[in-house]
Amino acid sequence: MWGHAGMGWRWFCGGMMLLCMPCVAWAGDAAVRVTPLPSAPVLGAGHVAAATQGTSSVAQRTWLHAPHTRTAWYELRLSENWRAASVPLLSIHGNVRARVTAYLPPDYRPRNDTVFEAGLDPTFSHDSVVYPLPPGLRAGQPIYLELGDPGQTQPIRVAVTDLSSYRASDLRHIRVSTFFTSVQLSMVLVILCFWAVLRDRMFVYFIVYVGAQVLYGMTASGELFALPGAAWLGPMGYHPGQCMAALAAGFSIWFILEFADLRHYTPRLAACLGALRWPFLACAAIVWLPFLKPDAWLPNTVNLLVVASTFLALASSWLAWRRGNRQAGFFLLS
Repeated sequence: MWGHAGMGWRWFCGGMMLLCMPCVAWAGDAAVRVTPLPSAPVLGAGHVAAATQGTSSVAQRTWLHAPHTRTAWYELRLSENWRAASVPLLSIHGNVRARVTAYLPPDYRPRNDTVFEAGLDPTFSHDSVVYPLPPGLRAGQPIYLELGDPGQTQPIRVAVTDLSSYRASDLRHIRVSTFFTSVQLSMVLVILCFWAVLRDRMFVYFIVYVGAQVLYGMTASGELFALPGAAWLGPMGYHPGQCMAALAAGFSIWFILEFADLRHYTPRLAACLGALRWPFLACAAIVWLPFLKPDAWLPNTVNLLVVASTFLALASSWLAWRRGNRQAGFFLLS
């Protein structure tokens, strides 16, 4: 759920992050056998697992689904005993809305941390939830994950990685994310200086739009919750990110209309595009109304609004550019 003028920038950032994370980032991932379970296992201290019935798959990076309407159980086992020199880590990545509870050997007590909590291990980033596993983890010792209710559409990645390899990939993630966040914050500060001198409301739209994008990105990655004094945001979970995403999209429309002067060059398309501002702002408010159960339908609704408004923004900008509007041409290039 991104704003429009920054959508190309975000695709560029995403591509660069992928390029900056070579295959060696996953070199320490162990092969894990994953088996969906029909029901909850019997857990407790001294747990001994029987042979699991059902279809299993073996992979180094496993994608699990958290359903909205029920609870899904998964059993994870190493394909062979752990032999690496550093301790194994279970990493859970991409969990933004679902409830994920991990039951780990040897005590199998429930753990349901999220990246939005300030009390996570400070030696790791908030990119994933990380749990240390027993140094002598055997292939016969299962790990259980309980997912869903509430769930999410996006899959959740789990992996068992040795400590040294995970720290290396985590450090690369911190460097890349810090660089791009710094660039965006620098853009906001520069435009703030322009606004202080020129007092043009177009700059205000840009500041709110990009500033909300920065907060959304930091919320989605969890790094916002690692900042000093941000612990009070933890109970809100992903809701600040959802709010900022919708707010950024709405103010990006305001910025586009002003920057490209679309009301003058393409009045009908500009009117349709401008009308979409209000659903975005409404969604930003609905996030905080739990009785409407927004987690179940709001993300996909905002994504559909982004698709529609992006199409209108590109169409109206192209038409305005053909009619001699240079600013619309600059926007299309961006």
